[in-house]
Amino acid sequence: VAIRTVHAFSEEGKSVHVKPASITMQFELMSKLISARSAASPGDAAETCRVVGTLLAMLKKPGLHWRTKVCILATVGPALRILHTTAAAGELDAEVLKTWLGELLGSLTSADAQPQVATIAVAELTTAMRSALRRPGLPLDRVLHELLPRAKGILALVAKTMSGLHQGFLGADNGATAQADPVQVMVRACTGVVGVSHLSWSPCPSGQSWMVHSTFFQTYIAFCTKRGDTHLVEELKALLTSLQAQPKSEAEDHVVFLEAFGGALRAARRWPEPRQNELWAALAPIAAEELKLSEEVNIRNWQFLVYYVIVGVSRRLRPRAEAPAEDVAIRRLAAFLANARGDVTASPMLPAAVVGEDGEASSHAQTTRLRLLQVLLATLQRRRAAVSDDTRSVILQGLVPALKEGISHPYKQVHEESAKAMVLSLCVGLECEVLSDLRAWIAQGASTLGVAIRDAPKESSTSTACEGLVYVLLHGLLGRRMRSLALQSLHFLLAAAAADDHELRALAGLALGCLGQSPQRGLGTLALSEKLVAGCQTALEGEDSGSAQRVRRLEAAATLVGSSALRHDFIFRLSDGGKATKLCHDTLLAMLGDKRVEVRIASQAALAPLLGLETTATCKKMAKAFAAAGGSDEAADRAVHGLSAMLRVAGSLGVPDWLGDVIEALSKAGQRPESKKEVEKTVQAFMKQQQQSRDVWKRCQKRLTEEQMDLLKARQ
Repeated sequence: VAIRTVHAFSEEGKSVHVKPASITMQFELMSKLISARSAASPGDAAETCRVVGTLLAMLKKPGLHWRTKVCILATVGPALRILHTTAAAGELDAEVLKTWLGELLGSLTSADAQPQVATIAVAELTTAMRSALRRPGLPLDRVLHELLPRAKGILALVAKTMSGLHQGFLGADNGATAQADPVQVMVRACTGVVGVSHLSWSPCPSGQSWMVHSTFFQTYIAFCTKRGDTHLVEELKALLTSLQAQPKSEAEDHVVFLEAFGGALRAARRWPEPRQNELWAALAPIAAEELKLSEEVNIRNWQFLVYYVIVGVSRRLRPRAEAPAEDVAIRRLAAFLANARGDVTASPMLPAAVVGEDGEASSHAQTTRLRLLQVLLATLQRRRAAVSDDTRSVILQGLVPALKEGISHPYKQVHEESAKAMVLSLCVGLECEVLSDLRAWIAQGASTLGVAIRDAPKESSTSTACEGLVYVLLHGLLGRRMRSLALQSLHFLLAAAAADDHELRALAGLALGCLGQSPQRGLGTLALSEKLVAGCQTALEGEDSGSAQRVRRLEAAATLVGSSALRHDFIFRLSDGGKATKLCHDTLLAMLGDKRVEVRIASQAALAPLLGLETTATCKKMAKAFAAAGGSDEAADRAVHGLSAMLRVAGSLGVPDWLGDVIEALSKAGQRPESKKEVEKTVQAFMKQQQQSRDVWKRCQKRLTEEQMDLLKARQ
């Protein structure tokens, strides 16, 4: 009834044409019926075929509007799909299937088909061919063998139609969400269009559009291969050559190039090795030229291709224990990505980037390779029976040597992308010699560069090498990996945080911040605390005691000890009688007496949150100990900054009971002329914080005695 209503409103040739908005309700109703039908039981095959035959007969009526055709195909498709994908596939009427699939195939290869109709045709034909591959010999399989032509040329027609489906979606800033027509709700319900976040890398309707198109090419090639067609490689070569020859302005054709190339590689992943070699020999030169001419913004499209070739359209929650081997396909793909102009039949070997006159062009090509290899390495982290450990090991052996050189490359983009790829290599989860050697190489490099960076000038090769290694540790920590290796390289990170190069200092500071927040479960609490405080040595061998590098190193070390002690406070207090907590506290307290005020302030900031975790009795005891401190300038500085840390954290704790003791002790410590300015600065910050809220300030006045308030105001 709904379809006939739409037909009555939209029949072509009428003098009165109702606007599409007036029948939007009918489209929404049918989209809900489609979704309900797909989720319900399959029903009776004979009755379904009878109703479907009635609907398909409407397609032959003269003057049929394309919206009515969309409604018919979108309603018929899910009804038949739920049958041919289940056990009822053998009960379907062959004549009904022939009429339905003939309409879909004609819409897909027609030059004047509406995009909504073509979108449905792509999705339904893909599903039908996949069902035929799973259940050979049934009516659906026989009809497809009869309808799909064996002659060349169908892929070119399909590619032309798919290119039109991308028009209007490429080049927009945010991408269009759908075609501007209310019937689109029917298309979305029929094809199950949903946003797939990790595939939505380009401004197109959704990542699923790319996935469905690639799946069509994959399924068609697999179907024709099983049928015994011998012209597939030649037809693919002709298609890719034609698409690659299109100008860059025809972005849709280059998207279809990637969809066809990705689908072909996915379909051929289990072919015999001689046939895979034949395929790569025909397609690799064309794909290499396309990759070479790709602009920066199109690299993410190639990343989608790599992801699809390895992962495919679906992903099992539990991998199969046994599966046909895909090692040859993975090695060929890795060889192509590592060196597109090399021999893909050889072992994958990533060349080093060139430094010199052609360095910029070489670095761009190297960066492109690295970004694609990162996707490859990320997909290899999931262990599958289809990809052996030997293949993973061979790929890593070909990549790691160039990555070691890459992290020291003078171009920033190259050494950063090399660092990301190196981290992903370590995350593959393979116990092999190449990764063990890589971890040892990183540790040795950190030990050597940690000493060399002290005297290295800015923008030197040593500074560049340090920056690359810091990138490795940083990306590892951001990925919640390499925590023990980063802790082992602590002295290197502290040396980098004290370097003259401000960019290197910033990166090292970020890495130390990640390290401080990372749990270290492989070490005992006392051993961990000892490693942390080892970086707080007041003087290193050959280090100038008054240099700026020493100050920056101790600032970074104090911050690390404070953040890590706060992160592990619970286990630090419960294990070994709280020795780890005491060691961290004592180290920071000792640094409060350093001769450089920058170090004292950094230690004070690191100690303050830790003091907020102590009990009232402990805080009162510490306040009295600071008040009684005297004698040397170092002890006086330690007392002033310790009390300042306590006052600082007291402002965030809602005026604790020990605040009065701190104020009295701070007033006594501030009588020293050298400490007066620091005390005034601390009290001013505390008063400003309390007076921001009237209620907080009243509570502060209520909990302090008049004498303590007078002392506080006097020191302000």
